[in-house]
Amino acid sequence: MFFLRGTGILSYVKGAFELRKFLKNREYDIVHAHYGYCGFIAGLVSRFPIVVTYHGTDINEKVSNLISSFSILFASWNIFVSEELYQKAFWRPKTNFSIIPCGVDLDIFKPVDIENKELKKDLGRKKIEILFSSAFSNKIKNFPLANESFLLLNDFDATLIELSNKTRKEVAEMLNRCDILLLTSFSEGSPQIIKEAMACNCPIISTHVGDVKKIIGQTKGCFVTKFDKYEIAEKMRIILEKGERSDGRKFVGEFSNQLIVQKILDVYRQVLFIPRG
Repeated sequence: MFFLRGTGILSYVKGAFELRKFLKNREYDIVHAHYGYCGFIAGLVSRFPIVVTYHGTDINEKVSNLISSFSILFASWNIFVSEELYQKAFWRPKTNFSIIPCGVDLDIFKPVDIENKELKKDLGRKKIEILFSSAFSNKIKNFPLANESFLLLNDFDATLIELSNKTRKEVAEMLNRCDILLLTSFSEGSPQIIKEAMACNCPIISTHVGDVKKIIGQTKGCFVTKFDKYEIAEKMRIILEKGERSDGRKFVGEFSNQLIVQKILDVYRQVLFIPRG
């Protein structure tokens, strides 16, 4: 593992020199970079074949999309986490690419009976809880729309909770505890939290971003909306009045870590021309 640390252009320049030094006396079959900026840096300094995965902001934002175009050209293989993200790329490879979303640990993210006394005590459930998909301060996640929608539910005894600085186990507990997952992002690639919420049978309301509509499909108790606070509030009201969990668990098997890992290993074999055995 090698981490490019810091933010801004200077951190990436420094990271390029550090990565070059890191790779100098080591032998690898493949360097797999995550996000376009890291792929660009790896392309500049790596003497090994490069695989790059693009996750969202590296394609959705214009400057990042431009940098990712160079990364795409350098890479031996490019992975996009959704078809929608691939279509947004300024430079779309015609060969040597795959659409592979990130996987979910279905042993961690699974439905738990919230009425279990010990769990209920541990999680401190008191009233209706709506989980926002990220930190309130994350601008791309569009908290103002979520808050405006939530405030329209003034006849419910509810609270809006931010998701920030939690372990995956803690996230799973929150998804089992909360009544709704609310995602109002301006843009996404293939948001992990949607798949994780489905794995826990947590009802979902999301704006139409990334591949959310495709993932949710016909899942009961889940809605994809416009960027409209009244529509979002209406869907939240429907979920809260029914008081039912979703049936998302039965639709997320294709996103299990085990299956996604095999797809990535197949990419490695393709890059190295190793037949699958």
